[in-house]
Amino acid sequence: MFILGTVGVVSCHGRLLESYDNGEMHASSTEHGEAELWILWKIENRLHEYALQNVKTGMFLSKRDVKCVIADKQEVGIKERWTILKGDPHHVPGRIAFRAYDGTILGSHAPGVFTGCGGEIMAADRPDPSVGANNEKWPGWFSLQATRKAVMGEDELVVSAW
Repeated sequence: MFILGTVGVVSCHGRLLESYDNGEMHASSTEHGEAELWILWKIENRLHEYALQNVKTGMFLSKRDVKCVIADKQEVGIKERWTILKGDPHHVPGRIAFRAYDGTILGSHAPGVFTGCGGEIMAADRPDPSVGANNEKWPGWFSLQATRKAVMGEDELVVSAW
């Protein structure tokens, strides 16, 4: 496992993925504080698996039960592993989707529209970007931001600057 960098994860609504101290996940802020910053880890080159660790809490993003996502794990297990899907094949360059171990896709509601998990973030039963995925407002699309533009790893994940 190695660090690719520290990033902001931006939802299709232009809001940053944020972890509260209790691990509850939100996407309503546009401010770049520690709760909105994530360490992007490359776990497995062969499988293209990644993990996201919140800078403020030190906890990893984890897929739970049917649809909930929370950042409350200190170590990376199967539920903290995410496969990154690129938006390019769906005519949405610069966007990515995060697929959990069970095939669900990380998604975001608009700010203030909460899931049954507490915040705007959930994992929906979308095995692959499909209906509506060619629209940058599809709930499963995210982009990565860093303090400078970068290309991360052999997968060429393009990270825009903030």
